[in-house]
Amino acid sequence: MSTSSADYQDYVHKHATWNFWVNVLDLAFYVMAGSLIYGSTVMALYTSYLTDSKLLIGLIPALQNAGYYVPQLIWAQKTEQTPRKKPLILRVSVIERAGYLVIALVILLVPGAPRWLAYAVLALSLGTAATAGGLVAPAWHSLIAKVIPVSRRGRQLGLG
Repeated sequence: MSTSSADYQDYVHKHATWNFWVNVLDLAFYVMAGSLIYGSTVMALYTSYLTDSKLLIGLIPALQNAGYYVPQLIWAQKTEQTPRKKPLILRVSVIERAGYLVIALVILLVPGAPRWLAYAVLALSLGTAATAGGLVAPAWHSLIAKVIPVSRRGRQLGLG
């Protein structure tokens, strides 16, 4: 399906308010949730409960950051070639959220788990979630660039 640039601009303008507020809320909740599991603070504190090893404690924020940023370098070109971003975002985001859910469930439902097992689940789940987030980030930014008019992008990201 081919649409003219004018038709595309009319479509974006027609849905701009909806897209703006939905994406402000999405980003706000994402940032709020991310602050609850931030590797350098909350997860490092939880990890210090599981182990005394400074190396293993420091590995958690490194794993979270590398898991998020490295896939973007690898996946950005593939994302650019994908004509429809939303289906990709929805599929990969499920994996990202599932990783965080596993961490929460282990902490809440199995507080007496052996510390080595809890650490292994934390590292694996956090790595999976961060990697999925890194894979979806270029597509999400591309989607935002398509559905939020240039004049409103800074405001949308700032409010989010």
